[in-house]
Amino acid sequence: MNDFIFYSPTRFVFGRGYVDRTGEEIAAFNAKHVLLIYGGSSVKRTGVLDRVEQSLAAHGVEFIECGGVRPNPEVTFVRNAIATVKSEIVCKLPHKQTPLRAVIRRCVRAISSRSPFLLS
Repeated sequence: MNDFIFYSPTRFVFGRGYVDRTGEEIAAFNAKHVLLIYGGSSVKRTGVLDRVEQSLAAHGVEFIECGGVRPNPEVTFVRNAIATVKSEIVCKLPHKQTPLRAVIRRCVRAISSRSPFLLS
């Protein structure tokens, strides 16, 4: 095995009112762009996505939205998400924010692996 160092800091924030503080939490890391990836329509139906978007906008954080992730994301979805990201952003996207679901994390990895310019 080759020697390596892996650094993967993760900040988990849970509690009442934190959905409305998403922008504040992201802005604390000086992030200017965020990739929002989610599964079904419940995040829209419940109003959570709107609240997150409002919070991000209030703190000057731009976002790209990719919804509709399903278990074992299809290649077509990943390719469409890559195309969306490439067409909507010119500068680097330093942070990714996703709900903590393995399905969505796998999709983020697939999109990031095919869009290396997104990573700082």
